[in-house]
Amino acid sequence: MAEPKRDLLMAAIVARMMTITTPVYHTNIGVNVFEFRTTPIEDHELPAVNVEDGDERQTYESAGAPSKMNRALNVSLEMLLKEGSSSIQAARKGLSDMEKAIGTDVYFGGLALDTDFVGSSITKDQKEHIVTGAKLNITVIYRTTKWADS
Repeated sequence: MAEPKRDLLMAAIVARMMTITTPVYHTNIGVNVFEFRTTPIEDHELPAVNVEDGDERQTYESAGAPSKMNRALNVSLEMLLKEGSSSIQAARKGLSDMEKAIGTDVYFGGLALDTDFVGSSITKDQKEHIVTGAKLNITVIYRTTKWADS
């Protein structure tokens, strides 16, 4: 049985984030990439990127048998950095790197019909250690057969 397309897309996005290393990119955030990590990321694992898929909606359905349906999958790419004198600049560079990496192939080798930029943000967390984070939100559009593996 074939892997669901959503699993294949998530694996492709994680693999793409792992390519983010210097000198091709501004940062080395690709050294620690996780998928849907639920445990806290430790200091020694920073910088890191956590990739999470979220809500999905149908955007189009074709007539015919079997009918095809386009899906819009929301994906969040969250980057965490150790605080330093240039962490805000590093967060901006990391956001730029994540966008550039996604842009190298918005079709993910034919798995997706397109990928859209939704938005980005930069945050600071001061609970235990000061950590700067940035988040890139994208929507991946892909097509499956209705009521089949997705």
